Amino acid sequence: MAMIYVDAGFGGISDGTIAAPWTTIQAAINVANDGDTVHVLAGVYNENLEINVANLTVISAVPRDAVINTQSGFAAGSGYGGITFLANGATLEGFTINQNVPQAIIHTHDSTGISIINNAINGLDDVAPRGIDVGFAAAASDSVTIQGNDFSDLYTGVYINQGDDLTIDDNTFTNMDTAFGGAIVVDGTWAVGDVSVTNNETTDAGQLIQFFGEQGSFTVSGNTLDAGTVLTNYPVFNESQGTYHETIQDAVNAASDYDTIVIAAGTYGGTVDIFGTEGLTIKGAQAGISAGVGGPRDIDSVTGETIFTGTFNFGGGNDKVVGLTVDGLRIDGNGFGTIRAEGVVRIENTIINSTKASNAWAITTVAYGSNADHQVEFINNTLVGGRGINAENAKLASMLVEGSGFDTS
Repeated sequence: MAMIYVDAGFGGISDGTIAAPWTTIQAAINVANDGDTVHVLAGVYNENLEINVANLTVISAVPRDAVINTQSGFAAGSGYGGITFLANGATLEGFTINQNVPQAIIHTHDSTGISIINNAINGLDDVAPRGIDVGFAAAASDSVTIQGNDFSDLYTGVYINQGDDLTIDDNTFTNMDTAFGGAIVVDGTWAVGDVSVTNNETTDAGQLIQFFGEQGSFTVSGNTLDAGTVLTNYPVFNESQGTYHETIQDAVNAASDYDTIVIAAGTYGGTVDIFGTEGLTIKGAQAGISAGVGGPRDIDSVTGETIFTGTFNFGGGNDKVVGLTVDGLRIDGNGFGTIRAEGVVRIENTIINSTKASNAWAITTVAYGSNADHQVEFINNTLVGGRGINAENAKLASMLVEGSGFDTS
């Protein structure tokens, strides 16, 4: 494995040695072999790159002192950028990379095992290019690591077309397109999954992750978002599967037995049909925080709440829910009606501001079929309006009401 040197300021005959370095990075790549390292000295390199050698490392000798100014003319519609990976296992590390063309600065094309590490990736002249494109329409790019980079003045830092096993860690994203872009954009047309988004920092990025369609699993943790950045435009998260969803109904439809769905703070309407899934848990932003007697939340609590103003249909007709937990929501209106269930129905830490008449039950739980194991647990809630909670006595195995406050006057 050879070391090949590049120095933009060298004026003699080049052979790639430290004494006679190449003057362009592409010239060094063109003579490299599998596993070689291209060592780039400080300077300005006005060129596009095609990294077409497997397991090649292209590295700046002094971090960020080698500056690559990419040029127009690359085949953007065919999965190319100013710098394009066309071989597996390659690494690009330590450069300052600028582009004033509104396309991808770096493109992984269909390569796998790519590492893009500790670069400054900048858009120029208000054209807002994309920082890194992962995969493209024709093919996925898997096992890509994007780590320790600083992205600025872009439409998005990382645009994911299609790929699996992607790591986006310890990067900064500054001044992304807040209307349509974000730090990370997921195209939504092709398959994306097993994406880790950790320990990144944003400033005026709009969104950490902008989804244009539902995708596979994401692990998102340890990120620091400024006031100009929200987590995502998809506010409903299946924490069991690691998937983000645009609506509550989308999340419910994709859920499996015993999944937990977490709904971010905000106001939600519409009709949500829940049946056919066993052991489903639905959590709001205040899950685990009491809304009952002596708790910090009450009927006046609005800030930071997951507020549902629509209608939940828990079973109906021949449909049912088998075991259900609702934790940490605020229900305004007639969102809870009849819960047609088998097993345990548990409602906790929830504010129910019912608009039902004083002679109508705010909540009715009805046992389904011949199964007598119908249990109701109503814990640390506030219920205002309506007549209260009713459980069908004929098939009620047990009912626990604890720590809850009622105002049905």
